[in-house]
Amino acid sequence: MLRDAHPITLHDLILAWLALTLLVARTLASSVPRPPPSLDTLTSLFSANGHFGHLSNGSEWTPTNEAGDKLYRTRAAWQPSSGCRLRRFEREEIVRCVEGERLVVWGDSTARVLFYGLINKLSPALVTAKHENRVFTFPSLPSNPSSPLATFEYRWDPILDTNTYCSFLPFLEFGSLPPLNTSISSTSTIPLANVFSTGLWYIDPRPNMYPRFRVPEWKEDVMRILEAAKTKKLARVMVIAEVEVPTEKDDLEVHPPAQAREMNRWLRGVMEERMVSGEAERAVTPVVYAPAFNAMIANLSASTGDGLHYSMDIAEEQADLVLNAVCSSRLADLPADTCGLNPAIRHAWSDDAVWVVCAMAVVLLSAVFLRRRKTRTHVPRQYSLARLVPLGWRTTGKHGDEGYQLARTNVDDEHSGS
Repeated sequence: MLRDAHPITLHDLILAWLALTLLVARTLASSVPRPPPSLDTLTSLFSANGHFGHLSNGSEWTPTNEAGDKLYRTRAAWQPSSGCRLRRFEREEIVRCVEGERLVVWGDSTARVLFYGLINKLSPALVTAKHENRVFTFPSLPSNPSSPLATFEYRWDPILDTNTYCSFLPFLEFGSLPPLNTSISSTSTIPLANVFSTGLWYIDPRPNMYPRFRVPEWKEDVMRILEAAKTKKLARVMVIAEVEVPTEKDDLEVHPPAQAREMNRWLRGVMEERMVSGEAERAVTPVVYAPAFNAMIANLSASTGDGLHYSMDIAEEQADLVLNAVCSSRLADLPADTCGLNPAIRHAWSDDAVWVVCAMAVVLLSAVFLRRRKTRTHVPRQYSLARLVPLGWRTTGKHGDEGYQLARTNVDDEHSGS
């Protein structure tokens, strides 16, 4: 039988182009920035209702002081209440997220621990100084120092606006935050995120610890932030952490836990009222209340030496909470279940597998059709074979309904018999 090699048809081209279109569409979709997280998404992320889960089997881990529990990031991870997966960001991802921008942490030593948890993920050798402002920059391309910088600032301001360089009140009044390092001109005056963690110095009764600033002044500072956020773009997102509640290891006369809890009850009430009234949604700058930081240290007394400052494992876990809020929507190649993505976006991007499967199916279908067309046996019809008779071919009989088979005439035998 003859095997006729058919040329590629329009049908084949359409299938191939469809496969290519699906793959290109998937590639382009993965490179499109996702919308920033909604206030509901951020509120859920920073909720106190999360828990730690064992990395080995995913089961819940509830630490207890009696057991002298300590967090090891190699064994357990924080699981927000929304069910999303808290991503532990790597150095390259963090720098790529913050390049050309600033991430600012502002407040007392609890803010410093959080800040160093972030910096420890970037360059552990930089985790050194305590009561002072810090600015660290990282080029987005390590091989090119002139590439866009990712800037991280810690503003040591335990009583807000007592650090004159931080300019807390002018920041709220004018909505502009000049960088701590004035030589850095390429970063925006609007930070990517501004995280506030203060309160402990406002309940410190020692006479040399700003006695004129007490809990009422702290409440005024919080209200100033919320008022300014109504009409000014202070940051892409503002995070207000609860006042850290000291453990029994701390000097209870210096930082009374009861006062810290009372401050947090007031803060929670204010933030809930903003949500109910719609003020939070109408604000120009989204402000998120973050009780999760206190929830993450609950019953982990073995992770702190003084009842206030916790281990780097906890600091990094808290830092990742902030990074998920800030970076998940800025890095388009993250998994669909990463925390910090809006639920609707997570569901839409969960169709990634469908994109891939459809593209693979079309490619495989195209390959099957092409192979079938190339290897298909083609039997010519009688009128086509008639032209081959002068060349020594003859028909041997009809082949079904499709035509005739051919046989080669033995020319020598015919001559010898003549």
